[in-house]
Amino acid sequence: MILRAAMKNNTFKEVFGAVRYDMAPTNKQSNTRAFSTGNEMLKNSKFKYEYATGGKIGWTNDAGYTMVNTATKDNMDLIGVVLGCDSSDARYEDMQKLFNYGFNNFKTVTLSKELGIGESEIKEGKKVIGNATFYLANDLNVLLPMAQSEDTIAIHIEYRKIDEGENIEGYAVISVDGKDVGEIKLEKEMTLHDLSFSATKLPMIVNIINLISVGILGLFVILKFLVFIRRNTKLPD
Repeated sequence: MILRAAMKNNTFKEVFGAVRYDMAPTNKQSNTRAFSTGNEMLKNSKFKYEYATGGKIGWTNDAGYTMVNTATKDNMDLIGVVLGCDSSDARYEDMQKLFNYGFNNFKTVTLSKELGIGESEIKEGKKVIGNATFYLANDLNVLLPMAQSEDTIAIHIEYRKIDEGENIEGYAVISVDGKDVGEIKLEKEMTLHDLSFSATKLPMIVNIINLISVGILGLFVILKFLVFIRRNTKLPD
């Protein structure tokens, strides 16, 4: 979990996968110093793994030879951890077996970010004061067994209150074969209604004035018509 979060940082990702680093001269050291990784899966060695993207090796009396490594193939990112190996060679062999099993038995299915869009009202008490649009910032990659059909994947949106008020957050919940397997918090964009006097009361007042004006104008036309009829109608002798 720690490495998964760390790999989201581009600087860490670059350092983690570096094979060699040349340190420029400093005020204490006039020569350029070269540092190289101890991870044989990244170097040109018998354990080089073409899909490896980074790694860290270790050893202690209790844990034995250990290793944490990352690898990427066909848009699938894997993290492998081995502990308790009896030798340095054994940890590389075990790590390659883990990665090969993952790449050979699982696949990545990409779900469009357009599937994770939802809308909800924003309320203040019982009054609707705006709307919130929830959306995925990026497409989602879902890991499935190789034999699993893509048609078994579904996304539905859930809205959850985040306090005692009306504030809510949206989540895209991913399910496979009807079972929830993961979720991701959605981005939120809010649009608040203009509840000022000029936006709410003034248009109503203007409409009322317009209706009254139309009524007065209509009454004036009717009166003019009646006067016209009266003037042009001959009374019997």
